[in-house]
Amino acid sequence: MTAISMQTLGRGRLNRNGDLNMSATRAIILMLIAAGSLAGCGLQRAGVREFGQWSQREPRQDAPEPESRKKPVAANAKKAPKPARAAAPAIKGSGGDLASVNAPPPSLEGVKPDFIWPVQGLLSSKFGLRGGRKHDGIDIAAPLGTPVYAAEAGEVVYADEKYRGYGKLVLIRHAGDIITVYAHNHVIRVKQGQKVAKGHHIADVGSTGHSSTPHLHFEVRVSAKPSDPLQFLPK
Repeated sequence: MTAISMQTLGRGRLNRNGDLNMSATRAIILMLIAAGSLAGCGLQRAGVREFGQWSQREPRQDAPEPESRKKPVAANAKKAPKPARAAAPAIKGSGGDLASVNAPPPSLEGVKPDFIWPVQGLLSSKFGLRGGRKHDGIDIAAPLGTPVYAAEAGEVVYADEKYRGYGKLVLIRHAGDIITVYAHNHVIRVKQGQKVAKGHHIADVGSTGHSSTPHLHFEVRVSAKPSDPLQFLPK
């Protein structure tokens, strides 16, 4: 120690055991640090020990990292944009909106489908105006549970009951941007994304949705626009 530090230490008070008073010693050490007298002794401001305890003025070595030392985050940092969802073409009709097609339609224009009747029953209502309202398909009356078949080969793009009025509904996409609609089913026997052949058993006749008696409501839509199904079915 320097002469100044020895003189300063000599001014400290002794307790009953002959040791320097702790508060006086603390003040002396801080004074010496300020003067640079203890730099050679390895005592640093960031870690001065005082009788087994760490100074309240200086942080411990295991203390959390100060905010000023943390890695700064750019203020103008932008999150990665979410991938855009494929647009689903809406299919609107008298019973509500049908927008269940998530994949782009096949570009096979000019292909004329060779449909079969989707169910064995009695034609009870035709396409066009009915009671002053537009009827976008035909109704085929049949007993409850009668099998419903795919009119043509294609892919099931919807099989659920979330569209108002249609009840348990199946939509099948065919070549040439044609979609067939099978509504009011009692049981659905296919799943979305499933490939089906012509005549595949896809559902059972029911009376779900806006329906008073068991029947199949059948629609044919070309580029999402309703067309008379009788133009596609065998005579």
